[in-house]
Amino acid sequence: MATSATIPLRRPLDLQRTLARTRPARVSAPGVWRATRTPAGPGTERLWLDGDRLRVEAWGPGADWLCENAATLVGEHADDSAFAPRHRLLAELRRRHLGVRLPRTEAVLEALVPTILEQKVIGKQARSAYRRLLQELGEPAPGPQPLLLPPSAATLATTTAASRSGERGCDGSPSRRPERAVPRSSRARRPRPRRWRRP
Repeated sequence: MATSATIPLRRPLDLQRTLARTRPARVSAPGVWRATRTPAGPGTERLWLDGDRLRVEAWGPGADWLCENAATLVGEHADDSAFAPRHRLLAELRRRHLGVRLPRTEAVLEALVPTILEQKVIGKQARSAYRRLLQELGEPAPGPQPLLLPPSAATLATTTAASRSGERGCDGSPSRRPERAVPRSSRARRPRPRRWRRP
């Protein structure tokens, strides 16, 4: 059973473009689907616009948390009223991209892992590597859509990256592996690392 919420919007929101980079997210008209790990547990949410309101449906143990934090996710609490660009280019960019906001997922690790991959290889290869990581290490998300949850910190902490550069989309340099982003405290008493292999 889904939990739902309705949020009045004070200013324009381009929902698809705002959330397109909050991975893993599935953008499909008329809304956006996201699977994520919240402080209350895993959850899936569907967000869509209804006039000047944002509607949210959520499933799983994290459903209430997702509904309560949906306004924060889409930057509704941010105040840009003092931003009045004088430069013609900045003013034009603001006009063209009105409604695009900086999202806030509160999920640092979920943003950090694909960012690390994109710093190691070019965009297409990085996205392919992240999709493969989701397929191999992700877990089914709650809700009606076949989405995958990003790997947990515990899973990443017990998984080593491939050791040969280029074969699996990212190199195995210890200082640059995604799992190095996981705090050491989460790796205490971990089992023997297993290897993540990208075909």
